[in-house]
Amino acid sequence: MSKLVWPTVFILILSICGLLFFQWKPISTFSGGEKVEQNVVVRHMQDHFQIEQSIKHIPEGSYEMRKPTNLDSFSCTSSRHQSCIWLDQENTKIAIGEEETISFTYRLPSSKSPSHFVLDNWLFEVQNVSRHSTRIQLTDEKWRQGEWVAAADSVGKRKMNAIDYYVFETNQKSPALYWNANEMHELYKDQYVTVYSESNVSADFSKLSNLNGKGKLVAIVTKKAKKLQDFDDLILVPDEEAILPAMVVKTISMEKNQEWLLDVIMSAFLERPYGSKKAQSMYLELERELQKEGVERWLSKVLSDKTAISARRLDAHIWEETGRKTNFFALNEEETKAFIPFFAVDARPILIHEVQADNVSILYHNEQPYISFFPLAEQLGFTVQPGPDQAVMKRGDDTFEFYYGKKIFYKNGRPFGLSSNPFLLMGSETYIHTEMVSLVFGIRLFEADNKIKLQ
Repeated sequence: MSKLVWPTVFILILSICGLLFFQWKPISTFSGGEKVEQNVVVRHMQDHFQIEQSIKHIPEGSYEMRKPTNLDSFSCTSSRHQSCIWLDQENTKIAIGEEETISFTYRLPSSKSPSHFVLDNWLFEVQNVSRHSTRIQLTDEKWRQGEWVAAADSVGKRKMNAIDYYVFETNQKSPALYWNANEMHELYKDQYVTVYSESNVSADFSKLSNLNGKGKLVAIVTKKAKKLQDFDDLILVPDEEAILPAMVVKTISMEKNQEWLLDVIMSAFLERPYGSKKAQSMYLELERELQKEGVERWLSKVLSDKTAISARRLDAHIWEETGRKTNFFALNEEETKAFIPFFAVDARPILIHEVQADNVSILYHNEQPYISFFPLAEQLGFTVQPGPDQAVMKRGDDTFEFYYGKKIFYKNGRPFGLSSNPFLLMGSETYIHTEMVSLVFGIRLFEADNKIKLQ
């Protein structure tokens, strides 16, 4: 008896351990190898969409699943099992075996008699899987007078006696589908962007070719959309003029609280001031400082940046493309604060009596050089007392008084006239023209190709 019990117990323990291991296996991720392949058949009937979705080539593992919106019920079958293996009661985590294909069958509601319609968030999505190949076959027996388009490539379309038949293909996992009661005209198409319209108008969308974006984007121009409507990879706009700004917004990701800087990028894209008053001023300043060619090179770098854009990254792209180091965007990153003009920072190290001064910099505004005022004075042994309108500096028996915005300063009470105002205020920083260095500090400035010396 005992000889029969122990093998049975051992097998039972192995089974339980295997089941626990399978259930508690971490959620998987997949970003390489063979593409996950989806085949979707959609039948549009009288009051609903009947959908069959099969997914294969998912690597073995456990995955989060996102369900379609407005889903009431569904069935899930497996090529290896009669039913799919769910790892939770909510049916949001699924176990996939080796070379297993899973298939979903479900219905989604349709509208009765719309003038246009968007079907989005309508497929089951395997999370943490980045490589997809999706083929959609759509038959419509209800809405015969209009036309379907998708955030995907149209590879087949045929109107028959009883149904309309469409085939779409894409590398996205859940492209939106759009139907309009009117015929849709393709106004523009490239690798990333397609524009459709209800009217066959003549418009220049060539600038869209600069948007080497993040997946397939489709814009629908329809008067049925009273304002911009965003469905991730498909947008609806009321007129042609709204397309370029909307597509730039879709292409570029901005860091939190710096989204307003998109207006500056948009101005460069449109080659005209756009957006808020400060954004327009910043664009005009860029155009004046960098010239048209410099702005175009900077914009090209920005549009090809795949990371979240910050003010400092915008400054870095100016340096990379024009060789001019600046903090222009960083100083202007808060929309509500006063506009600060463009300046270029000299990238060469500054040595004071052969010692590098990291907190002293030289910048150029209107092609004139200015140097950090207070840090330089402190490096040279002065005690500085800054104020809102003036500054007092002392070293030994000498006292200097400077008044911002005035062409005069005092040394030990004696006035000295100047030909122009030597100060430049940049945010909280104060700079003085380099011509004042020898007059005030009694030292000379020497420039070399790779450094600047003060001695």
